[in-house]
Amino acid sequence: MPDLPEDFPVFPFVQELFEDLSLTLPSLGCRFEGTVPPNDLSAKARRTHLKNQLFLFFADLAQGRTVITVKFTLASGSDGRQEWCFLAPQVFTPEFAPENLPSWQPEFQRLVMAEGAGFGFMLPQGTPLQVGPPLDWRELFRLYGSPQAGHDMVQNFLRRSEALMSQLDEAVKSQNASECFRLAHTLKGAARGIYALPFSMAALKLEMAGRGGNLAEAANLMTNTREVWQELVAWYRKGEGSGPGANVG
Repeated sequence: MPDLPEDFPVFPFVQELFEDLSLTLPSLGCRFEGTVPPNDLSAKARRTHLKNQLFLFFADLAQGRTVITVKFTLASGSDGRQEWCFLAPQVFTPEFAPENLPSWQPEFQRLVMAEGAGFGFMLPQGTPLQVGPPLDWRELFRLYGSPQAGHDMVQNFLRRSEALMSQLDEAVKSQNASECFRLAHTLKGAARGIYALPFSMAALKLEMAGRGGNLAEAANLMTNTREVWQELVAWYRKGEGSGPGANVG
């Protein structure tokens, strides 16, 4: 199937890219550290092709380096195009010519910003993505083999998540970044395990705030996370996610 242009959310795309790089580049002797400020924007591009381009380029950059620290920023222009900027000032020095690397792409543009040097490129802004259901019960039932087993997993998640949400709220209020990161990471993974993808994405944004140690926006992110969690709980208890053959107790 050809890789056609599609609308996709920017934040999880870059976060997934950075997670893959952090797992892979150490095999080349280079530690990768990347930060992605949360955003709700979407872009339109050949998603798989773009990810492969960026992955290969960072793999080239990693050759001969022990560490690469990258900060992603994004700005939306008046023409509806988004400027993606990957800043790595310790790599993009005046003496370095990334255009000579085999994976350099013509659409990449060399740029220098006040907070550091890096490269950037433009992409059309995607249409706002439709919000899906709080939980994908078809994938849940497929994963666990039966509706009842799937519901058992959801009910276990709801019991555990209530206490974790309270602890996360306290971590945000006390500006405890390490606890915010740990608890949000736990909730994100547990939500992915039951295909509660909107809640997993909300928790991921808090996880990234905790990882970066900057909780300036954490209170707003926590409010959003709790709202998404409450929507999931209410939706499930009303039986809207029960699906065929389910027995919600």
